[in-house]
Amino acid sequence: MDGEDVVQEALIEAYRKLDKYDESRPLKPWLFRIAHNRSIDFLRRKGVRDEAEAAAAMPEAASPAEPATLGIALSAASEAIEYP
Repeated sequence: MDGEDVVQEALIEAYRKLDKYDESRPLKPWLFRIAHNRSIDFLRRKGVRDEAEAAAAMPEAASPAEPATLGIALSAASEAIEYP
């Protein structure tokens, strides 16, 4: 899974929760919070997976998550969204 997958998950989740969206409030912060939460979930899962793989290969080392890829994908998705 990479940044594009996280963006896709965030958009699907937003679509599923449209009934909970308050139309009197701006869309961008609501959508950003959903994407932010999906990003945090991704980094947590990736961190656990990276740590387990590193521990299996070499107990002394663990590789860090790659938030740069995720940030680029979220930035591109945010720019692609058109607001009325």
